[in-house]
Amino acid sequence: MKPVFRRIAWNGILTAIVLGIIGYFLAQLATMWLVASPGVRDATGDAIGATDQDGSLAKSIQYRIPLLMAVWGFAFVAVGELVLYLWRGEPKPKPSRLHQEPDEAEKLLEELLNQVESRAPANSESVPLPHQQLHEHPANPTPPPTPRES
Repeated sequence: MKPVFRRIAWNGILTAIVLGIIGYFLAQLATMWLVASPGVRDATGDAIGATDQDGSLAKSIQYRIPLLMAVWGFAFVAVGELVLYLWRGEPKPKPSRLHQEPDEAEKLLEELLNQVESRAPANSESVPLPHQQLHEHPANPTPPPTPRES
């Protein structure tokens, strides 16, 4: 269950940080909306008072929205990870590549390589290698001179 708690911690903290930042900007927008004057009365022409006279609502919004968004985001991730854990179960350990048995294709390739090596001639100097052939026979040789007809 330890990997689940680690996933909850990482994913939950990252989600809480992102939602806290988004909540901060939303709170700033809400505060600007509250502070703005709603306009004037049509009948009398008097200015309508601000929605938040003393600013207590704006101060409350500025810390509550980011905090609640972060907490609810963390809680959502925690519940989601626990549900996934209960549904999928404990993750199986990944097999180590160092102690892994070679698969069928790898065994077949090894067998073919051993067969080719066993058929190789004993004297390997008699068979020219590709890089030796390049030096003896250039790719674009000059044509031999042709005899002139008189």
